[in-house]
Amino acid sequence: MVDASGLEESRKRNLFFLRCGLFSIVSTALLFPAWYDPFLQQLWSFLKNRSLYNSSMWESFLTMFSYIIYEIFYTLLAINPKEPCTRIDRRPGESVDVRNHTEVSGTSHLHRNGTVYIPSPRGRLREAIIYAAPVIFLDLIMVKKFVGVSKEDIIRSGGYSLSSTNSSMDSVTRLEIQQTWKVPTLHNFSWSSPVQLVRALPEAPPTSRQIVIGVIGALVLYDFFFYVPHIAMHRFSLLWHFHKPHHKHAEIHVQVTNQYVRLSLTERLTLLASANIALHAMSAHPLTRTIFVPIFLYLLVENHCGLDLPYGYHRLLPSGWAAGPEEHAEHHRKGNVNFQPYRE
Repeated sequence: MVDASGLEESRKRNLFFLRCGLFSIVSTALLFPAWYDPFLQQLWSFLKNRSLYNSSMWESFLTMFSYIIYEIFYTLLAINPKEPCTRIDRRPGESVDVRNHTEVSGTSHLHRNGTVYIPSPRGRLREAIIYAAPVIFLDLIMVKKFVGVSKEDIIRSGGYSLSSTNSSMDSVTRLEIQQTWKVPTLHNFSWSSPVQLVRALPEAPPTSRQIVIGVIGALVLYDFFFYVPHIAMHRFSLLWHFHKPHHKHAEIHVQVTNQYVRLSLTERLTLLASANIALHAMSAHPLTRTIFVPIFLYLLVENHCGLDLPYGYHRLLPSGWAAGPEEHAEHHRKGNVNFQPYRE
C-alpha cells in the first residue's frame, strides 16, 4: 500500500509532466506555427466539407454536447468521490442566502446518503429546451460574420442579394456588412431564405499562434466582461433577482452550473454574450472558436463541480494564476468574495 507521502510525491510528479506537456504545446504553437500548419490545413479542409460544421447552429450544438459530457463526468465523480478527489463543501439539507448571510432550509440537492440527485429524463429535456431555444433562435436570425470571409460571401449567407438595386437591402445594412463586419445584422427573411441555416467560413485556417492567442485572449476578456455584471448582480436588488437562483443550493455541485432552476435565462444569456463579445474582440477564426468552446465549458463546469481535484486547471497553471473550484465554492458560500470566473 502506498502511504500518503508517496501519493503526494506521485501527484507532484504527474503535475510536473502535465505542466511540461501543456507548456510545450503552447510555446511551440506560439514560436513555431509552421510545425502545425499541415495538420491545421487538413483539419480545416475536413471541417469545411462537413454540413454540420457549416451549420449556423454548430456552436450551439457544440456547447450543449460539451456541457453534457462534462456534467456526466463530474456528476459521476461527485456520486462516489475517492481520495485524492474529495468534496469541498458538505452542507446537506440547507443553503445560504448570500445577500443576508442566513441559512435557508429545504433546498438541498443531496439525496440517498449524500449522492448528487440526477433529474428525470423529462426534467433534463425541459432544461435542454430552455437552454437551447434562445441561442438557436439567435443562430437562425443573425448573420454570422468572421474575419477572413469575403463580404460577398457574408452577404449571400445572410440571404441578401449582391445587386445594388435590390430593395431588400438598404444602403445602411450594406454598409454595416461591407465595412463593419462586427456590427450585428439580421438575416434577410424571405420565402427563399427564411432563416440563416449555413454560415460563411474562411477559406484558410488560422495559424497555431492565432489559435493560442485567440483562445487565451478571449478567456481573459471573458473573465473581465462577466466580472462586472456578476458584481452588479450581487450589489443591486433588481439584478440579484436574476442571479439568486444560482445560489439557492446547499452543497455546490456540477448541476448548479446550468440547471434551469439554478441559472436564470437572463444570466445564461449574459454569460454567453460575454463569451461571444470576447471572441469578437479577438477577431477569432471559426476554428479558434471551436477550440475555445469546450475549453470555456470545461473551466466553467469544473469551477462549479464542488470537488477538490488533484489535477484541476488551477493546479496545472502557475500558482496565483487561477482560482479553481475551492475559491468559487467560497463565493457560493459567502456571496461577497471571488467574483471573477477563473483568475486568482
